[in-house]
Amino acid sequence: MLRSKRHLMRACCGLAILAAADVSVVHAATSGTDNEEIVVTARRREERQADVPMSITAARQEELLDRGVRATADLPKIAPGLSLTYSAGRLDQPVFAQRGQGQAFGGSAPGVATYFADVPDFATQIFDLQSVQVFKGPQGTLFGRNTTGGAVQLVPQRPGDVWSGYVLGRVGELNRGDVEFGVGGPVIGDVLLVRLSGQLLTRDGYTKNADGRRFDDENRYSMRAAIVLRPMEGLENYTILQLTDADEVGVSTQIAGLNLAPAIASPFSPSLAGLFPGTINLSAQAQQALADQRARGPRSINIDGGGGFRFHSEGIINTTTYDITGNLTLKNIYSYRKFRVSNAFDFDGTNLPIGNTVNPTQRTTEQTEEVQLQWQSDWFNATAGYYWERVESPFYQTFRFTTFWPYPTGALGPLPPQGTYQADNYDTYAFSQSLAFYGEATVKVTDQLALTGGIRRTHDQRRGGTKSAILFNGVRIPLSDVFGNVEFDATTWNVSAVYEAAPDLHLYATVRRGYKAGGVNNTALGDGLVYQPETVTDYEMGAKYAGEIDDWRVAANIDVFYDDYKDIQRAVVLPGAVVSTITENAAAATMWGVDLQFNVVSPNAFITLSASYSYLNAEYDAYSEPVYGDLSNSVFPQAPEHQLSLSSVIKLPVDEAAGDVLFRTDVTYQSETALAVTNRPNGDPDNDLAIEGSTAPASTRLDMRVDWKHVMQSDFSVGVYVFNVTDEETVIAAGTLRGGPTFTNTRTYAPPRMAGMEVRYEF
Repeated sequence: MLRSKRHLMRACCGLAILAAADVSVVHAATSGTDNEEIVVTARRREERQADVPMSITAARQEELLDRGVRATADLPKIAPGLSLTYSAGRLDQPVFAQRGQGQAFGGSAPGVATYFADVPDFATQIFDLQSVQVFKGPQGTLFGRNTTGGAVQLVPQRPGDVWSGYVLGRVGELNRGDVEFGVGGPVIGDVLLVRLSGQLLTRDGYTKNADGRRFDDENRYSMRAAIVLRPMEGLENYTILQLTDADEVGVSTQIAGLNLAPAIASPFSPSLAGLFPGTINLSAQAQQALADQRARGPRSINIDGGGGFRFHSEGIINTTTYDITGNLTLKNIYSYRKFRVSNAFDFDGTNLPIGNTVNPTQRTTEQTEEVQLQWQSDWFNATAGYYWERVESPFYQTFRFTTFWPYPTGALGPLPPQGTYQADNYDTYAFSQSLAFYGEATVKVTDQLALTGGIRRTHDQRRGGTKSAILFNGVRIPLSDVFGNVEFDATTWNVSAVYEAAPDLHLYATVRRGYKAGGVNNTALGDGLVYQPETVTDYEMGAKYAGEIDDWRVAANIDVFYDDYKDIQRAVVLPGAVVSTITENAAAATMWGVDLQFNVVSPNAFITLSASYSYLNAEYDAYSEPVYGDLSNSVFPQAPEHQLSLSSVIKLPVDEAAGDVLFRTDVTYQSETALAVTNRPNGDPDNDLAIEGSTAPASTRLDMRVDWKHVMQSDFSVGVYVFNVTDEETVIAAGTLRGGPTFTNTRTYAPPRMAGMEVRYEF
């Protein structure tokens, strides 16, 4: 099936090339040779970055291509301060965090939401985009959906008034073979415009298993169609259709630590072994598996589980805009998306018969409806709106988890027979609904000073439930039947000011409240059934400069912030043989930091230098929970203290008739990062056993690239690249289950050094 879809993708690329035959050539500006400000939509209208009172990082499509940003996992290259980790078994959807605010493992909502064409969670594919915009801090009014840490806005390329497009092919190591294209233009004057685009990513996995499987592969494609209809003056209907499909082996896991302390259910050191002859102890095998893994290194593993990730998504966004008057605009944004996902992964990271997890197919539908009324004038801009969303997953099986019982049958009464058995979560149901009314207004008090105020009132409903059981010898023994229904109300707001100190210099200050909804724990009873919302109050001020100094074009931004973070949602994996994860409101914290961005372009654009730096100081005021006790000395997860990005683009002195030859170097650095909430000893055995391997060491990545733009003044460009030149072994995910139910810790690593070549045709 996927092979036939690849043929379809390549056929579409061929049509894109044919479409270019009879249209005029429009050369794109050379990436990296100017610092023209990108128009952003942080306040749901088009504005200059300098006029928006918040920290923003934005990049055009060509810069994304030149820096090797092909998926959302690559976005930290362009946006320091944005960190990520991965959910189990999936490389396609990283979990973002900014300023220490991310997502607890399990059902908790993300603290950094991803928007596509103003719709949350619709798509995360990086191709044929106008720009990517990263907003820092809570977006409590206009992007109010759980955005305590910020938002990532993907802006797709709209159909244009002239025919234009591109086709890109990429080959490289590990059988890399990618195709990407975008083509569109007018069909009926300015009344009907269309654009078709797509992306195919294929690559072998960079982690080889002992049985020949290659994990951490890529095998996915996406198609997008955009239609703009203008039936009458002042009325526009913009429709986007998108289809995405993935069929991959999935994410690798490898053992990084082992719990040999006695526990009643531990297959590695069963505490009652002396009382029951015939008890099976897998300690020797587990220790050998750990030693073998350390000897092999991170690119070779030996696991018996995992090996399957399937994802399919299709959806539509319809945006209707009507200019009621020259100042007043009515906009309606509707979206519908359905997707299904299934995967399998190995929780213990060994070839032993424990920790193998299968998540059967989960089907989900999402709908959103948003109505906006916008007023724009020289001195007053305002947006008021209504937002509704509904997300539902009908009954499905959450997981089947393989574990091991070491004691002889009947040794401890009516418990599982000796050997492997399964723990099931089944008949799971999940439903969420959100309603909100919001308004925000900006008043230009003087020619230099603008004040903004906004407020949003949100009502959230969460319903969920599941059944759990132990399965052995074909017999299912029920354990629990959990169902919960909870509702929350919240008011979020922002107040800000922008002052134009000089034509090239803007100063701003803002105070914002962010909110992330609570929910239902599907695997908990009683007091653990429901967790409450979390909130953050953010104080930020900064300066933005864009001008010329001695004919050098310079852009520089700086901001400082302070966050008061309360009722923080934290995931807890409960000790025991059967896996059980719940979310709790366990902590409060304060954090502060600094963000710096700098870009300079020399006269004649022969050299471009860029630097971005983020400093974050995040500390718990209090953090305790029933199982692990006082955790307030823990390091904040997904909150590296230092993140740095350095970039240089040198335009080589070649004859103008040959085209432009650019040499690009990118360096990114991230300091030590906690990947799990349990990461420092506190004297509690369950906590202390779980900390090994929970922190990723500091890492530095070097990427290099040479581009020959518009070869001999043609429509073709060629690029060669090497990613991760020094072959850095960077940890990107950690599993800490040494307190049960696998009694191991695991790690997952980022890609090794990879080289390749691209050919791009644009018209």
